[in-house]
This record gives sequence, structure tokens and C-alpha cells, in this order.
Amino acid sequence: MWELLWNPPALTPPHPLFLYDIVFVLALLAAPLIISSSWYTIYILLISYINSRLHARAYQDIRRYVHSVRAVGQLVVASAKLARVEAGFLERFSACCGEAVRKVWFLPLLARSVGAESKQRRLARSIRVYPNIFFLSEVRGFYRSLRLTQRNREALQKLFLTVGEVDALLSVASYRTSLDYFCEPEFTGEQGFELEDAYHPLLAEPVPNSIDLSVRGILISGGSMSGKSTFLRTVGLNVLLAQSIVTCHARVYKACPGA
Repeated sequence: MWELLWNPPALTPPHPLFLYDIVFVLALLAAPLIISSSWYTIYILLISYINSRLHARAYQDIRRYVHSVRAVGQLVVASAKLARVEAGFLERFSACCGEAVRKVWFLPLLARSVGAESKQRRLARSIRVYPNIFFLSEVRGFYRSLRLTQRNREALQKLFLTVGEVDALLSVASYRTSLDYFCEPEFTGEQGFELEDAYHPLLAEPVPNSIDLSVRGILISGGSMSGKSTFLRTVGLNVLLAQSIVTCHARVYKACPGA
């Protein structure tokens, strides 16, 4: 999906789009015609042959991007739900999504038939793939979705980044609830490093330790298997998490950025 939104492929339909619409209308006429007379079976077989050839030719070009187009449609659906959430702390995200969704609200309808059978069980997939080919649903939906995506790339990029940020924040919040205690780091402009009751999150029963390097450096010593390496890993892990997800496995974290 990232490639589709930031580096869109230079895909052009192997046939004019109006040709796909014409054969789609001819396929729609098949049902009433066969009801009126069984002689129209030949007509249906001819339409099936033509559409299967058109589908096979177009699918060679689009199969790499089928799931990406479908994912963009799902992104718009998720963004529309986020835009309807009434919560003060999400107001910035909701407003951003609402503004962008209004430009691409029709995209999920176009992308609904693109790659749909790949998400179903084998029997359901086999049943659906034939009407899909007969009516050229996937090919027509793909190229119209791609055209709408290219026309509204900026709006879709904004949705991608906004929903991605909310998803990341949700992951951090979920992780924080699993911890016995944590703190948000305090970044200072002065040299130094302070950790209070820091622990390693992968230990079942960790022993908290503290360290203060605001005055001078220290030398860590001890016997074999006494926890020296674990403590150093605890310090390094807290430095990384403090500057990435703003969550430290400690009661106090004070340091200058990049420490």
C-alpha cells in the first residue's frame, strides 16, 4: 500500500475502459436472454470466453497491486470510523480523517470486488471467482480504484499517516497497561543520566536497580552471573524506549536526548 500511495505504478489498461463496460452490459443481458430462449446459451458461452480472455490479459498487469488497492479501500473504511469517534484526545486525528475521507469516500465501493475472493474459504472462492470473471468486476473495479487513488494521493497519504499514528499510539497504550509500573522520560539539556528502580521487562521476577551518572562515571563489577550484563541491557533498553515510545521501565528517567 505504501508503494501504491507514494510511488504509484504506471499502469494503463490493456484495453479502453469503455470496452470493459460494454462487455459488462452484455453479460448482464445474458440472464434475461437465456430465460426467453435456450438458444441464447451460445451467446452466454461467447460472452464468457471473451470476458475470460479480457480478464486474463488484464490480470497479468494488475495482480501485483490487487491486495494493495483492496488495502487502500479498507484504509478509507477505518478512517471513516475514526472520523466519527467523539473523544477530545482524538479530535486532531478525527478532524484530519474526516476532511480526507470526504474526497475518497467512494473508493471502498470501487475496491470491494478487488481481491475479494482471496479472503474467503476455498469453496466460496471458487464460487465467486467465476461471476467475477464473467462480469469483469475485479478488472473494472481495479482500474477505477487506481485512477481515483492517483487523483487523491495527498488525501490518502494523510489517512495512511494518521491511522498509522493512531495504531502506534494504541499499541504503546496497550503495552503500558501490561506493566507493573512505568514512567515517561524527562529530557534535560544537561549532561547526565539518572534511572530509578529500573527493571528488565523480559524477566519474570526482575530486581529493580538505580543509577545516577550526573556527577561522574561508574564502574560496574561483580561475580559471574551476578547481573552485570542484565543491568547494562536494562539501561540500554530504557534509553531506546525513552526515545522511541516514550515509555521507560523505571520510576524515574532523566537524561539528555541521545544519551
